Amino acid sequence: MKKLFVCLLSLLFMLSVTPVLAATVASGECGTHLTWTLDAAGTLTISGMGEMVTAKEWSSTLRKDIKEVVLKKGVTSIDAHAFSDCPNLTKVTIPDGMESIGRYAFYRCVSLPSIRIPDSVTWIGDYAFLGCTSLTELKLPAGITVINDFTFDDCPKLAELNIPAGVTDIGDAAFYDCDSLTGVALPDGVRILWINAFCSCSGLRQILIPKSVAEIKLYAFAKCDHLTDVYYRGTEAEWKTISIDKSNTELLNATIHYEWKGDLPALHFAGDADGDGVVTPADARITLRAAVGLDTIDKALLSYLDVDKDGKITPADARLILRASVGLEKLA
Repeated sequence: MKKLFVCLLSLLFMLSVTPVLAATVASGECGTHLTWTLDAAGTLTISGMGEMVTAKEWSSTLRKDIKEVVLKKGVTSIDAHAFSDCPNLTKVTIPDGMESIGRYAFYRCVSLPSIRIPDSVTWIGDYAFLGCTSLTELKLPAGITVINDFTFDDCPKLAELNIPAGVTDIGDAAFYDCDSLTGVALPDGVRILWINAFCSCSGLRQILIPKSVAEIKLYAFAKCDHLTDVYYRGTEAEWKTISIDKSNTELLNATIHYEWKGDLPALHFAGDADGDGVVTPADARITLRAAVGLDTIDKALLSYLDVDKDGKITPADARLILRASVGLEKLA
């Protein structure tokens, strides 16, 4: 009896420490040497070697069930339309060695907040992330040379963007309606911004343009109503040689800083005391401490913290900033 009791205890212990694997609900092939499984937890796993071919089973009836995609090492491509219209997809794992991401691959994956793309990827197709309305940050792989048409169109929460040094072309409407972009640094080597490239980026306030840029096409910066500063690597004479379509009124009316040597300067908004791009209770605290003489702040910040425009920093400004941080006030 004692031995039986010990065995039962041992079994219970093993069950408690052994991970419970979700049952497979569907599976199949998705390439000559690739297989896929979808488990009950919503994880789609693709394993094997070579290029992917989208399986009809998950592309037609299982898209709403997919919550996570895990591509195992050895998979070298993501097929066109592979994960488009997966409304509940929140996590994607792409292995080193991946070479290409096809057209519409993550089209309208509205719940996907971020994605790591390895530097081995050299091609991202048109429309690949169009309509990913929850996407907030993105580091593009070092291997790409072109940002294709409509790739990140309608990604309104995309606030952090890293464009690698090898990029030469920004495609048609590549970042159309990316409202949360406030500053964009184009690397040396970019030569052309195509039609509507940054059109309707309503939050865009500053952009760094290298001397390599030769053409800025129709409406590339149209409706960028808050664009105030352009930091240009070249001289005024070199700026005048760029072919800029006249429809880019917002760009042409901005202040041009010629022969700019550094990075984009820190960007501040009304009430943004710490310069992180958002107004939070921490900004109200900094403002209050400055108002009562406990801290000294940079003179350059005074105009941003004097939100009631009375010419000085007071506890009233801190109060307005605090209300703005919780959505009770809107600062100009």
